[in-house]
Amino acid sequence: MLSEMKTIQSHFKKALSLAFLILQATLMLSCSEQTSTPSVQPTQPKPFESGYAEINSVRLYYEITGEGEPMLLLHGGLGGSDYFKGMIPRLSESFRVITVDRRGHGRSYDTTEPYSYAAMADDIKTFLDHLHIDSADVLGFSDGGVVGYHLASTHPQTVKKLVAVGANYRVDGMTKEAVDWAMNQVTPESLPEIESAYKAANPQPDNYPEFIKKSQTLWLRDPYLTEEQMRGIQSPVLFMIGEQDVIRIEHVLEMRYLVQDSQLCVLPSATHFVLSERPDVVMPILLDFFQN
Repeated sequence: MLSEMKTIQSHFKKALSLAFLILQATLMLSCSEQTSTPSVQPTQPKPFESGYAEINSVRLYYEITGEGEPMLLLHGGLGGSDYFKGMIPRLSESFRVITVDRRGHGRSYDTTEPYSYAAMADDIKTFLDHLHIDSADVLGFSDGGVVGYHLASTHPQTVKKLVAVGANYRVDGMTKEAVDWAMNQVTPESLPEIESAYKAANPQPDNYPEFIKKSQTLWLRDPYLTEEQMRGIQSPVLFMIGEQDVIRIEHVLEMRYLVQDSQLCVLPSATHFVLSERPDVVMPILLDFFQN
């Protein structure tokens, strides 16, 4: 019986490797075909709203730009929603774009509780309820994509479509180098640019060392979600990664298999920060996925 299982696993790995090579070549070609974003300038100032919302006993900072169907942007770890500044003008031509800094991040307040992706997703659901939004398209980058998985799995009616960029669901979804960095090199002293940005924007700047510690613990706590939770995602999902991402392509292919209604796009010569590196390529892909 054991030998049969090993044979099956061997065949599966070979099939997965072959599927990866075929799929990567096809998708990299299809992604690279879309190379420009129409240059359309809005003729009127877009509606804009910003402020704080009291969500689950913590104050979260948010901004809303534009009109139309709601689109929620979820930022990555150690940062805030300012990461999306370059994308919001184009997206807000077609959507009511909503950004929110997760607890402890950006301009949002924090508590003494440890971070968890499930709790962050609960914050986001409560935040959307606060805005009287029943459902929205979601774009999640890195940790924001993981929060998007939880949101789509736990509150399926809330997520119309999800684009998850560079987002894994287990620790080993990261490359060995990325895991080593998270485990052995992440300290408050080792991230001077993060520290500077955090202390300039956050209303609790003295929390910075604890912010780093809680983020590190979050990244190394396995699993982010279970296979059953991933299979439970019913919303259409587009998995997007850079060819040189810190998230392993084999891991993304596994998620592609687990989520029934899903697609995969690999951007050539891009890293984990594909959204900011290749906006001319990414924007048409996002708009096509969300609008069609």
